[in-house]
Amino acid sequence: MGVTVNRQALADALRPIVKVAAGDADIPILANVQLEWTAGDELLVTATDLDMAASAYVAASCPDIGALPINVNAFDLLASLDHLRGEQALIELTEAGGPVTVTGDGGGVRTLVQQAGEFPHLSGHEGDFWKVDAAVLRDVIRAVRPAISTEETRYYLNGVNCKTVDGVVRLAATDGHRLHVADLPLPFDGAFIADTIIPKAAIKHLLRMLDGHEGEVLYAIGRRRTAFAVGKQRLCTKTIDGTFPAYERVIPADPAAASVTASAREWLRVAEACSSVGGRDDYMLRLQIAKGIATVSLTVRDTSTEARELVEGTSVGEMLVGFNARYLVASAGLFAPDDLVTISFTQPVAPSKITSAARPDRLGVLMPMKV
Repeated sequence: MGVTVNRQALADALRPIVKVAAGDADIPILANVQLEWTAGDELLVTATDLDMAASAYVAASCPDIGALPINVNAFDLLASLDHLRGEQALIELTEAGGPVTVTGDGGGVRTLVQQAGEFPHLSGHEGDFWKVDAAVLRDVIRAVRPAISTEETRYYLNGVNCKTVDGVVRLAATDGHRLHVADLPLPFDGAFIADTIIPKAAIKHLLRMLDGHEGEVLYAIGRRRTAFAVGKQRLCTKTIDGTFPAYERVIPADPAAASVTASAREWLRVAEACSSVGGRDDYMLRLQIAKGIATVSLTVRDTSTEARELVEGTSVGEMLVGFNARYLVASAGLFAPDDLVTISFTQPVAPSKITSAARPDRLGVLMPMKV
């Protein structure tokens, strides 16, 4: 006896989960997924790297629940399911601790070695689960994610900061050169989330879970553990043990000495048009505001090539500021293409603020480059 499951459904559930399994880990069990039987006539598939655990529920039939749980290599199981034929797959354990066979009802058999050892489990989430629309959560995470730092020495920047501020759940990410901030609505008045940092690996997997999902999702954000439930998928992750910087201090205060307002689409156009001349997206762009006209330019010193684009928008004051082209493109992505986006400046060497009246729940900050 074994577990009978829809072959394609199990393969689809495994595909994002295997990305969590550590194929090159020093601990062999971490390359495995665990198959468990649940009371709801479902197969629970779980993988972990000890920092986070990803799982999914798949409808199945299991006459002999004593055959589970089973620990098998995540990548071998997925490869077996992809190569078998037929609609259903039968997963069988011949003896305790022995090999596992995977048989397709349309033909083909694969034999997998069961990994010895106890499968590690992360402890449960902290706090209550709250509901949020999947599209809203996906949009907010995509807005802040580009600013997550990849510099391991400042590990506390390697994630998204979440906390309750002024009646909203505020998400923020920064790499020291830019800051992206976006808000989620609180589920009810008085709800509270402790100041915490969700690791970038968990954010990346959460976006995989949210991709294509419609409807509500559940989330519980705690100081040490954070969990998400998206349909039949689950994610539990440790948070980063560190203190996120008080980023409010670097947000420029009003009034501004100069500003430029244009659609997000226009900011993307001028940045990408200038960057295409150099063939790279990390060149410095010069933004000059004078006599009510804003111009973005880029000079490639190696070839003496220059590109200059007029920003179609409204300009106030006078200023000459340098920006990283890629950072400007990502900051414009905080907003919808047709939103009017204002970049305001206090002085050339100070951070600039990026806002839109259409989205008061979004904010960007860019550090200048020396012109």
